[in-house]
Amino acid sequence: MAEVSFVEASRVFPGNPPVRAVDKLSLDIADGEFLVLVGPSGSGKSTALRMLAGLTSPGSPPKTATSRWCSSPMRCTRT
Repeated sequence: MAEVSFVEASRVFPGNPPVRAVDKLSLDIADGEFLVLVGPSGSGKSTALRMLAGLTSPGSPPKTATSRWCSSPMRCTRT
């Protein structure tokens, strides 16, 4: 299986004013753990999952030496 880590991951969408969909999300999910993201509409749940899947990029690379950043589902690099 796999571990998942977000370390201060953020995503800002351009606009006037810019929309901060995810702001410094830090989260560790251990192998075999089950997680549910719950929150109101517009709180960044789908954006966080899209970043995890590599469908959208965070505003800056994750700040962790042990994670991989995937710019697309098939293209991952070590950070």
